[in-house]
Amino acid sequence: MPASDLLTVRVDESGDAGTGGRGTRWLVLGAAVEIGERGQLSDHVETIRQRLGIKGAAALHFSRIRRAKDQYGAYLTLSRAPFDAIVVAADSHAIFPDSGLTEPAVHYRYALRFVLERASQIAMAKGRMLEFVVEESGHFELSSFQEYVRRMRASSLPVDRIEWDVVDVDLIRTARKDEDLLLGVADGVAHAYFRALEPMPAWGTVMPIYGDMLQPRLWRGPAADRILGNGLTLLPTKKRDAYLVELPYLRSWAVDQEQVAPLLWHPSAESTNHSEGGAKQS
Repeated sequence: MPASDLLTVRVDESGDAGTGGRGTRWLVLGAAVEIGERGQLSDHVETIRQRLGIKGAAALHFSRIRRAKDQYGAYLTLSRAPFDAIVVAADSHAIFPDSGLTEPAVHYRYALRFVLERASQIAMAKGRMLEFVVEESGHFELSSFQEYVRRMRASSLPVDRIEWDVVDVDLIRTARKDEDLLLGVADGVAHAYFRALEPMPAWGTVMPIYGDMLQPRLWRGPAADRILGNGLTLLPTKKRDAYLVELPYLRSWAVDQEQVAPLLWHPSAESTNHSEGGAKQS
């Protein structure tokens, strides 16, 4: 199939799907949908890479940008790039003990399904088949997710938000960041919203500034009127109002506005005792 007939959505993660107190509280999946002329998004990524001194096919990892001024500059460049962002953040502390979601791999697949739903709607609106590229990692097993999607498609249970006409399981694949440099955009999205949700252990605070900067990139849904539940989804969805109380700055991301004043630091309502041991932070 010609590349012009495909809408490529790239997905990366930050945090992990650990449950039962293992790993981070939040698993954040960030997706990037290229919306400009082909090559424009690559130009922005290359600008970031050059200014950070990244050479060759070395991958862009936003969590590895150590200097605050460099991270700010990288996110400023990313905020001006032509893409739509989808963020799905799953709270591993809010899983029913008797549900299958207590298994990290199952939890990951479940959260990824919400990304697939929203990506399929964007592809349908553009009249293109969906190419769904997930960053290759130990947290994701491609064959298991493909089988999960096949079961959903064959099921008699309605999955209202998946546009099956544009979803082909064979177009779901993995790639490494050094193979597909645009996965660095998804990496930046995932890292920004992970830092906005997961307190830093040393300080007990979250840092929503980069989520503020990327807020204009969040997809506003088929009617272009609402971020929450479209470009930004919090799982479980039934706790949405509780999350808006716990993290009130999320309300500013849930409305359509041109720019939100950046917040540098925000104290978390959670305890500072959040282990990041072994968690991947993209």
